[in-house]
Parts: sequence; C-alpha cells; structure tokens
Amino acid sequence: MIRHSDYPLAHLSAERAAQIRKRYDTTHRNFIASMLKEDQLRIIDETYSFILRDRNVKVDNIEGIGVEDYFVLARVEHMMRYTPQDANAYSRYHVTNPKDREHYLRLEKFWLQEEISLLERRLGRPPTTNELKDDARVNQTGLRFCIFYCLKFPDRVKEQEA
Repeated sequence: MIRHSDYPLAHLSAERAAQIRKRYDTTHRNFIASMLKEDQLRIIDETYSFILRDRNVKVDNIEGIGVEDYFVLARVEHMMRYTPQDANAYSRYHVTNPKDREHYLRLEKFWLQEEISLLERRLGRPPTTNELKDDARVNQTGLRFCIFYCLKFPDRVKEQEA
C-alpha cells in the first residue's frame, strides 16, 4: 500500500523511493518526483558507479555524485523546462583550473557513458553515431551536464567575461 505522502514517488522503483524518502523531506521529494523519471535518476547512480569502477580514481579521494544530487538534477530539469534563458546563461561558465578541468572532463565522460546506456536500453540495441548526435542535440546533454556541474561544484567554475 502506498502512503499518501509517497504518492508522488509511486512511479519510481521501491529502492529509489526508499533512497529519496531517507534523504529528503516531503517538499524536496515531491519536487524530485515531479521533475524526474526513473531513468533520469539512474544517470546519477550509474555515473557514480562508473566513477567507482574507474581505475584512475582513488575511492577515498572521490568527489563525484550520488543520491544527494537527485535534487540538483531536478533543479536542472526544472530550469531546462521552464526557464531556458536561465539554463542558457550557464553556457558562459567554464572551468579554468587544470585540476578542476580534469575533474569536469572525467565526470562528463561518465555522464555521457550513462546517457549512451540509457539510449541503448530505450532502443533495444546499440545506437548509431547519428542517433547519439540527435539524442545529445534534442536533450541538450552538454548543457544539462554543464548546469549540473555548475550547481554541484560552484567553486570550480567561473563565468567567462564577455
């Protein structure tokens, strides 16, 4: 039986709903559930999993992403849907420090790997190069990741001067 307060989480797996209930208050849970689908939340989980499997990353030094970032991803989705002018403003932000740039590129790589996996699951087969390009263009994958990174790691980015 679904509790009334969990109704917004009904479209998510039981495990995912439990993670969200454990980490977030009702207001944040409702916002996350209203903005994101199961496969979008999987991007966070799988990106974290890719990071843990990367031989070049020391697990004790990891600064990646996890369940605490569902709300950040929901904010990105909200911005993309309802305030695209705010979303586009993030394209002016860049990572300038070489160490931060490496961090950005590594997370972006893992993020993109999961985006490819999601597209493959949706299609039921490996996507072609053109399908990957179309999906990235339609979903604005690069901008979404940029916004996510800026919100998650604001101290690592700077706005580029005009």
